[in-house]
Amino acid sequence: KHKVAAEAEAQASDRWQSLVQAMLGGMVTPETLMASLAPLRSLRERHEVCALAARSVATMQADQARFADAVASLAAAHALPPEDDAATRFATLRQKSDTATAAHEKHAELSKAIETATETLRATTDRLAQIAQDVSAMAILFPERVRPRDLDTLRRATGQARQVIADRAERARLERAVLTDLGVTDSAAAGVLLAGVTTASLDAAHETVTSDLAQAEAALTRATEARVTARDGLAQVTGGPDIAALSERKTTLELQLEDAARTYLELSLGHRLASDAIRRYRDSHRSGMMTATERCFAILTNGAYPRLTTQADGTEEILLAVAQDGATKRAAEMSKGTRFQLYLALRAAAHEQLVAQGTCLPFFCDDVFETFDEDRTRAAVRVMEEIGHRGQAIYLTHHRHVVDIARAVCETPPMVHEI
Repeated sequence: KHKVAAEAEAQASDRWQSLVQAMLGGMVTPETLMASLAPLRSLRERHEVCALAARSVATMQADQARFADAVASLAAAHALPPEDDAATRFATLRQKSDTATAAHEKHAELSKAIETATETLRATTDRLAQIAQDVSAMAILFPERVRPRDLDTLRRATGQARQVIADRAERARLERAVLTDLGVTDSAAAGVLLAGVTTASLDAAHETVTSDLAQAEAALTRATEARVTARDGLAQVTGGPDIAALSERKTTLELQLEDAARTYLELSLGHRLASDAIRRYRDSHRSGMMTATERCFAILTNGAYPRLTTQADGTEEILLAVAQDGATKRAAEMSKGTRFQLYLALRAAAHEQLVAQGTCLPFFCDDVFETFDEDRTRAAVRVMEEIGHRGQAIYLTHHRHVVDIARAVCETPPMVHEI
């Protein structure tokens, strides 16, 4: 292979020399011509690079012209100043494009939020409609004159109905206790037995029984002491004519002691029965007033004090308010606002009792709400409205917000007179 290659190279060299001789004669030697071909080859390569660069420049200039035309068209469409160059107008258009893209994305986000809110509103509306239907279905169970029209009035009416049921159960229990104590079978017979009986007469009987009981206890003490003395004296007797007399005295003392014990037991049982009868009589006659006060006070305090009770203090009874946690407070231990609410509850209950007895008087209040917060003022306004359903409720105030609350809370618009 090397030999063939060497022969081919020699033949090519001979042909090259012959060609140069034939074309140029003896003016240029083959070696000189070969040395001059290298710069020509480099020049051709440079020419090709220059042509490529010229084509690139022409292409870029054409692209720049098209870009300028496109920017000018967009600038004219968006009312940009024509004196700005293409780069400035392109930057402005880019900023407007970014702003529009952000606005489009924000629009899509808000549209989705509106759609979600609309769906939530639709579900809420359906739920409210269902609640309204349920309220209407439950309201049918109430009499027409107190039939609730909305959820709040239904809640209050349900609470009042629950309280009425509890009051009726308590009344039935008290009636059974009274009938059992009196040994009768119905209320009519009990009324016959209690006809003419008053708290004053019962108190007088109680005082008489208490006095008799004290005298019986003293007689029993004296008889016991005499018996002990007689027993000691009998133990010291050993014989003689005094034994029969002492035995007779012993028998007499024992009979006296037995009679005193029987009297004591009768008076003690009578005292207990009289005390129980007086207590039940007081409970039965004050239960209406206490129940009405308790219900009104619970409404005024928004349930902070759901119950009222009494506690004996010697010959008197003290009114106590029972909080939700079971703690009790006297009126003197309450805040000023809570004391005013208790005062209002007592007055409202007394007015309710008068109306039940056929006496309907106007109910006056003079700025009792001034120490109440807004929630308890709303509750107090509803209590005044309830009193107004039974008669005439008049409230005097110089606080404008109380009038605003009354107008917002009352189902029956209040009549406002400015003096």
